[in-house]
Amino acid sequence: NFAHNNGTVTFNGSGDQTISSNSASKTFNNLTVSKSGGTLSVGGSITAVDVNGTLTLNAGTFSAPSSVSVSGDWINNGGTFTPGSGTVAFDGSVAQAIRGSATTQTFNHLTVSKTGGSTLSAGGSTVNLTLNGDLTLYSPFTAPTGNLSVAGNWTTSVYFTHNSGTVEAPFTFFVRGEGLDVGPLPAMLKVYETSITGTEIMSGAAASGSRMFGSVTIGSLSSATTIVLRNRGDLDMTLDTAPAL
Repeated sequence: NFAHNNGTVTFNGSGDQTISSNSASKTFNNLTVSKSGGTLSVGGSITAVDVNGTLTLNAGTFSAPSSVSVSGDWINNGGTFTPGSGTVAFDGSVAQAIRGSATTQTFNHLTVSKTGGSTLSAGGSTVNLTLNGDLTLYSPFTAPTGNLSVAGNWTTSVYFTHNSGTVEAPFTFFVRGEGLDVGPLPAMLKVYETSITGTEIMSGAAASGSRMFGSVTIGSLSSATTIVLRNRGDLDMTLDTAPAL
């Protein structure tokens, strides 16, 4: 068995390297990829890598397994992350950041499931996040100051913050609600500004079955604005694309 002893493991080979084990997961404290060539990947029975501290990509390529969980920061200073079809989960008990010198960082599925009410945010030179899959929020998430692109479903019962009015003003997004009646209350999507007790921006009508909720536009933003989406239904909300003209 490997005991990380609260240290840092650095992969710095010039060729391909593999994290291999007979177990399904491997746990590190801090994990750094600083390769002059080749790819770091997993092998054997490993499908998950758990990083209790910081994951740093300085150089070379890290090809992700099905699951990567990180309790510290995710730092990309010029390495290449190949997300594949997997999920990166941020599960730390303190504030975490996706940061580094890379202006754009790309993931497949991204999950924020933190304890203690702490927040995941984007920082450093990272101003754009691109998700090839789903964004699932169980904890607060502050979006980057540039673009947040989500190709899959957006599932949330918490707040996210549009972090700048300089990129898109007004800030418009489209939401499709898969509304089904739940108990005595009709399924309904509500959008608020600042907090759940703040200004109601838009409310969807009661629905049975899938329907397009429509666009939500918030005027010119001069400072960080928290947007709250609430789905009183039993199916997911989806951050959708603009309808075709």
